[in-house]
Amino acid sequence: MQLSNSLTPRSISSSSYLLRQYGGAAAAYSLQRLDTSTENVLRSREGVGDTEADFTAEEVRGGALRDFALQNDADLIRFADQASASDKRMYCDSSGSFQRAQWDSSVVLTTATGWRLDMSAMFKDTYANGYFGQLGLDGVYQNSATSWTLSQSGVASTGVTTSSLNPFQLYRLSFRCDGVNFYIYDTTSGSDVLLGQNSVGSVTSITFDMVGVAAGREMDGIIYDVKVSNTGNNTTWVAEWNGYGNENADWTDQVGSNDGTVVGSPALFSGQGFDAYVTTLYDQSGNGRDATQATAASQPQIVADGVVVTDSNGNPAMLFDGTDDSLVTASFSAAQPITTFVKFSYTVASNAVFDGTGANRHLLDETGGNWRIFAGAGLVGGAVDTNENVGAALYNSTSSSLYINGSSQVSGNAGTQGINAGLRLGTNNGSADPLNGSLSEFALYASDKSSDRASIEANIAARYGITLA
Repeated sequence: MQLSNSLTPRSISSSSYLLRQYGGAAAAYSLQRLDTSTENVLRSREGVGDTEADFTAEEVRGGALRDFALQNDADLIRFADQASASDKRMYCDSSGSFQRAQWDSSVVLTTATGWRLDMSAMFKDTYANGYFGQLGLDGVYQNSATSWTLSQSGVASTGVTTSSLNPFQLYRLSFRCDGVNFYIYDTTSGSDVLLGQNSVGSVTSITFDMVGVAAGREMDGIIYDVKVSNTGNNTTWVAEWNGYGNENADWTDQVGSNDGTVVGSPALFSGQGFDAYVTTLYDQSGNGRDATQATAASQPQIVADGVVVTDSNGNPAMLFDGTDDSLVTASFSAAQPITTFVKFSYTVASNAVFDGTGANRHLLDETGGNWRIFAGAGLVGGAVDTNENVGAALYNSTSSSLYINGSSQVSGNAGTQGINAGLRLGTNNGSADPLNGSLSEFALYASDKSSDRASIEANIAARYGITLA
């Protein structure tokens, strides 16, 4: 799987909608419109906060789903877009590769004149992080969710107690010293909100030539728009860093007197931690057979790190984790012949793509490195792969067959079982053999669609950029 920064809705003629051309499906699910209806195609849960909301196909592709996962925060959405160099911010992962900007010439901040440090930042849910200063020596760092420390050459001031700063929330902070006290302000709203203050104690100066690490502590989160003044609350900046890009040449001091270089490998922020998961795939057949998952840990992922999950061709996809992800319909029944069409991919083999939920089987999976369909008897043939695939399976007793991307894999006896209790997407009927890969579309017809098979495959393949045999 890959992540797409943004997706542009495709303009598709309504005459090309699958269910408009080939109606009569018993159940149909997709991240795109299958008919002329503009109703919602899925319901999603926000990973931070568990809020749920419905989305149309246009909203999935057009950015609304991503914006929802990013909590509709304009700055975070702009970072996820990464449309220009100015939208790329340093992401520090506290992994040991000190992702930091370093000035060739140090800026010394003393209590004699006072000083001010400003920044915009978002913290992850771990603390004891460093933000400004020199590695192992000076700095401003966070000991806990509510305690910050000013340090000079290993001598620390009394900790400043503040209100808790929530993880995954963007803040604009200002750190100031007037020669007597150390202050922390939240300036997110445009006004100074004092979070805490305390005596600087024996700390008389700090040397500022690093961003993202201080006193041996590395930051875990993002930081940008760093400004440094050596005249207290003055806004005459002696160093100003806006964090553009991820190339060494981009990490430069905007004042011009202290050109920057990079130590480590700065990453680009892409909304770390802002995910979304599918709770419901709405049945587009008109039969109301929605596929749902109430257990959060078992919901397939649709947004990862602030951007929509896509397949290798850049189309929206649901990512199943290979552990326990699945979507399940309420009970319904259908007798053979039954034809199914599915657009999916494997990350690794040995996974069930779908099955019935009851004793009767309607399985597509892999066994021994080969494709298999099963409806009471196993029909095995054709080597599996990890491509983007359109699968077409006919369950019709001794006249059953399986096609992958228009190529016949096997035909013969797959058994006589019909559907007696609904469907499972992403696992077999025993909630085992889970799919490790993606799924974008599934349609089931309670009829033999052999005469339309090639046309339906072509319709699906055209939407997802797949070449048929």
